[in-house]
Amino acid sequence: MTSLLIHNAALIDGTGADPRPGVSVLVEDARIARIAPASALKPDRETTVIDATGRFLLPGLTDAHVHFSATEADGRATRPLAAFALRVAAFIEETLDQGFTTVRDAGGLDPAWAQVVANGLLRGPCILPSGAFLSQTGGHGDWRAPHQDTIEHGIGGLVAGFVICDGADDVRKAARDQLRRGATQIKVMASGGAASPTDPIDATQFTVAELRAAVDEARVRDTYVLAHAYHPKSIASCLEAGVRSIEHGNLLDEKTARDMAGEGAFLVPTLVTYEVLSERGDQLGMA
Repeated sequence: MTSLLIHNAALIDGTGADPRPGVSVLVEDARIARIAPASALKPDRETTVIDATGRFLLPGLTDAHVHFSATEADGRATRPLAAFALRVAAFIEETLDQGFTTVRDAGGLDPAWAQVVANGLLRGPCILPSGAFLSQTGGHGDWRAPHQDTIEHGIGGLVAGFVICDGADDVRKAARDQLRRGATQIKVMASGGAASPTDPIDATQFTVAELRAAVDEARVRDTYVLAHAYHPKSIASCLEAGVRSIEHGNLLDEKTARDMAGEGAFLVPTLVTYEVLSERGDQLGMA
């Protein structure tokens, strides 16, 4: 049995209670075995001790919306791909160092990265990958310029990218393929966005039937669909189709918020993204 004692920390337990000073936590075989006042826990000679005097100890943080593959300010993948891979690895390690032990990648990251971390080949948090974005032609996940015809596909095991699918059958096939590749949930683009090249921000994307096809396939695998959706019209379509997680929701109104609550759907507002864009938009080339 391996033992670790984190000694004499100020403990924030995540319940909303005030920090508790002078607390020690004993971990045995990667599980918390005991929490007690520092004076009450004495390590044996085989126990590794971390002196946390003057430091805070809290449960690992969870981030429900990251994009590890967005290695450039405009959301695209860095080229050459060697630089892309190095940046993704750095992002993953930095996220763990910042205290996040679980993250949900909300699209673009190949699920192979999650497996690399799980296998101990790369330090990082537990990653719940969504795989490739599913987008209609001309939707928020269609990053082609207006004059461009060629679709840039992902590279299995490295870049998931996006999948263009039109019609319920296409969406169903794309969802099945992402689940095959290791996605733990499915990401769809249900409205326009701030960074995509050809769709207005108030566009409603995918029909209810198309969204429902993705939801049906996710449910078969006991998982769910998350949707990029800014405004009430697109959120309403998502709710009708059974989408469980609404991402961004910038233009959400009170009625739609009540509808979401009634359907048991969650909002992931990603407010920090827009704070950074307002402060550093010029620097990032996105003003």
